[in-house]
Amino acid sequence: MFLLQSVAVALALVMIVGMLFVVLDEVAVRKLRKNPETKSILGMEFVSGWGILNVVHALSWPRSFMGRAEKGPLLFLHAKSE
Repeated sequence: MFLLQSVAVALALVMIVGMLFVVLDEVAVRKLRKNPETKSILGMEFVSGWGILNVVHALSWPRSFMGRAEKGPLLFLHAKSE
């Protein structure tokens, strides 16, 4: 019984995180994509929603790590942290 309840709680948390992910896309990243100055620095988007991950990655990781990632051979995959 406890296992069933914990699975239900975990599933509910996953649903809440998914909804917050969609809200972040609608509010923040869409505005950044519409702006011509910021559109080119958000990184490549493989699938829908990948741009959100690029933005979150650029905002949450330390600048020293992002600086190294932005200078590497896979520069086009990363959003600019500045």
